[in-house]
Amino acid sequence: GEGCAPEWVGVAGDGVVSQPAANFDLVYVTSDELYAFPAGCASDDAPCLPAWSADVPGRPASGPPALGAGLVVVASSSKRGGLAAYPAVCGRDCEPVWIGRTDGPATSVAIGSDLAYSVARGQLMAFDLTCTRRCDPVWRAPFVPGAPFATSAMSAPAVAGDRVLVGDDRGRLWVFRSTCGQARCDPVARIDVASTALLTPAVDGDRAVVTSVSGALGRVLLDCSPDDDCEVLVVRSLGGDALAPAVIAPDATIGGNGAGALEAFRWYRFRS
Repeated sequence: GEGCAPEWVGVAGDGVVSQPAANFDLVYVTSDELYAFPAGCASDDAPCLPAWSADVPGRPASGPPALGAGLVVVASSSKRGGLAAYPAVCGRDCEPVWIGRTDGPATSVAIGSDLAYSVARGQLMAFDLTCTRRCDPVWRAPFVPGAPFATSAMSAPAVAGDRVLVGDDRGRLWVFRSTCGQARCDPVARIDVASTALLTPAVDGDRAVVTSVSGALGRVLLDCSPDDDCEVLVVRSLGGDALAPAVIAPDATIGGNGAGALEAFRWYRFRS
């Protein structure tokens, strides 16, 4: 009803709180650390305390934690970067199961069937989820040559079946295979979407909706190849800068801009 109050309010340390990730039992966020709150917390008007927290090496990346294979994986945007994977259910003094090396600031993480993906140093990096202790990427896929110190992306990749999508900080969407048998792999497609940085794509079958920070929504096909004309099918505008990526609902694509406006585009109006 009107004036509906939250069931609970969690205290998540100092700094901006990330978008949450959740399973049936816990809600995970980062700010200065990684925090896990009971999903059914009953605080009786008192602040809800985390079930556990964990120190993240360096400064956590701004996106949500990633969940998969019984782990919660967080990236660091500090100078050295890196990934840290923690048990999804952990104790008071929670330590990472493994730490992944990126040698530079990393984006937040996407998880596939057996790999964790992040972007650092102009490369998509894939880490084995079954790794222990200290780990290097099992393969890398460079897409911005000569970018040894720049992340080259703002937001986490997205896993779309046998593809991984990366929106870079120049408005281009890169498509990679989700598995690679070599140490270095090449993109299978590049699609120019906008002139400003892209946020994490939202995937619907063989298509994706990509949001730029300037508020442009582009709908693209994912099965094109470098030899084809990989183009944006259609573009819509949110009428202002976007702070978070659009989402795909059953009948619409929904996005919001920084001025507080929420817009929904029906699928039948979002066609080429």
